Amino acid sequence: MSSKIEEWVERKLETAERLGRGEAGGGYPEACLVISAVLSGIASDLWPGKRIDQRRFVEMWVRYAPDDLGANLISLPALIKTLEGRDQIKSASTLRATCPETLGIGYEFIVARGEQVDLTAEGVLRLCPELETKLVREHAYSSLFYDQVRCMYSHEYKLGEFATEVPMVSPGSGMGVS
Repeated sequence: MSSKIEEWVERKLETAERLGRGEAGGGYPEACLVISAVLSGIASDLWPGKRIDQRRFVEMWVRYAPDDLGANLISLPALIKTLEGRDQIKSASTLRATCPETLGIGYEFIVARGEQVDLTAEGVLRLCPELETKLVREHAYSSLFYDQVRCMYSHEYKLGEFATEVPMVSPGSGMGVS
């Protein structure tokens, strides 16, 4: 990126951080909208075209996000909920069994970090080869952010069912995670 673009991105990210801290009457939703717009703009520059916003947004995250953000990790709680809603109980049970202390029945309110419960798409498909790759990848963090945060805030003024404004697993949140 040119220094002019880098400066522009840095200013937008600083604005998002300030909004996220509550400045100017902002909050998490406003910070997400700014960050999403910046990411969409960069993705659009990288891969011009129409009707490919989600694909390029997710692709950018997967290619360029730091590894510790887990853009490729599959949210097992979200995938399990979807599978149960589709009556794919065998696959849901197989995935629950990977981490019974956090994903087992009765543990729905346990707060766990992604690396404690989530897997790569390859890991999910190894356990449940009957699942479609597309369905699994729709539950990657990058896809869920696009669908459940970016699109929901942009079009419906609220978060999707698999997202929350509460920083439950951030260090120092008092939720017992480190």
